[in-house]
This record gives sequence, structure tokens and C-alpha cells, in this order.
Amino acid sequence: MRIAACVLLYHPKENDLKNILSYLSKVDNLYIYDNMGIKRQ
Repeated sequence: MRIAACVLLYHPKENDLKNILSYLSKVDNLYIYDNMGIKRQ
């Protein structure tokens, strides 16, 4: 069985990366979406 995971981030901190790395080896695919958007002028 293959397992995929999705992580949604908004203003990620360094601790978020450490959390992701803690379970990265347990999934086959990891999709990360940064939901900060682009600041428009």
C-alpha cells in the first residue's frame, strides 16, 4: 500500500519543517502547499 500526505502551510516556521521531517520517511509522497499567497500592490 502506498501512502500520500498533504501539508498546508501558512507563514511556516522552522519548527514546521522539523515536524514534516519527523514523518517524511513514513509516506511515499508528500505534497506541500504554501498558502501565504503573493502580496499584491
